[in-house]
Amino acid sequence: MTEFSENDGLNKVLTKVLDNKSLHELDSIRDQEMKIEAFLKTKTSKEGETQPCGGPPSNIVKVSGFWTLYTKARYILVVDGYFFNHCDDNTVEGMVFNALQKIDVKIVKGEIKLATRRPDIEFFAATVAHYGPISEALIALKECFAHGTRHFVNTIASGKLEETPPANAQPPAEEPPLENTATMEQPKRRGGRKQ
Repeated sequence: MTEFSENDGLNKVLTKVLDNKSLHELDSIRDQEMKIEAFLKTKTSKEGETQPCGGPPSNIVKVSGFWTLYTKARYILVVDGYFFNHCDDNTVEGMVFNALQKIDVKIVKGEIKLATRRPDIEFFAATVAHYGPISEALIALKECFAHGTRHFVNTIASGKLEETPPANAQPPAEEPPLENTATMEQPKRRGGRKQ
């Protein structure tokens, strides 16, 4: 069974993230003073145990159509209850921040237009910059950036910017190799063409 519920702790996290002025990626949301409601999504087994819901641990949904009759909120933040109850505060804040970055505020011909953006590399880079690598995928991304940055700096320092290393190049001997502790799950197929 899956249920949605309000949670004071989640509301406090949402307020803390929105009030953090150092998170400049959220300035347009703060400028519009838009209402965002937060709900925990909790999935329980037949035995009554809380389980992960699947999918991203946090998501933002734009309120539109029929639902505007029931809420004054412009967006709803949905956080996996299992995730919320089993992660440290920094991780929860990071995932809330990551979800809020999907809100797209544009001013077109003097009117405010709201949309929901698809996540991109900038979202994840900003999350890592502010909260650290809070998931296995972000740990892998941080390691890729670290290796790429070291290679770029070494290339500039050597004056050989025009040379491109082969795709199977190993890090220079004086640097310890990066260890990838993250595991990446293969996406589940949903039918369609056979490969």
